[in-house]
Amino acid sequence: MPSSKKKVKQPEKADQDTKMETGDSSGDDENEDIKLVTNNQDDVMQVDFEAFPLEEADRGGVAKLLGQLFLRAKIDLNDVSKLLIKQQPLGCVFRPAEEFAMDDCEDDVYGVLSVVALHDAEVC
Repeated sequence: MPSSKKKVKQPEKADQDTKMETGDSSGDDENEDIKLVTNNQDDVMQVDFEAFPLEEADRGGVAKLLGQLFLRAKIDLNDVSKLLIKQQPLGCVFRPAEEFAMDDCEDDVYGVLSVVALHDAEVC
């Protein structure tokens, strides 16, 4: 005859669960922070990006973006940015579409698409 076993919650764990549900624990602030983080995960921001031709005004934004990629590399990022811009019409930058763009963030670049022949480049 098979024995039937029931899972019984351990008393210590049940007390902790009750404290978490009622908020009677000493870490109320921690629980509130967790709730805030959980609530922020549901927020979705819709942004459309567009590709724009590289322009001289994009040099600072491109250098800033490349700086995130080449953190410890000994590369003059301003020269690389100039080289990319000099290759017009080859290459583009990605920015928020016109309806999503903010006035104070016009030079922000979220992506760059281009090709550089490193053996021919003077920057290297």
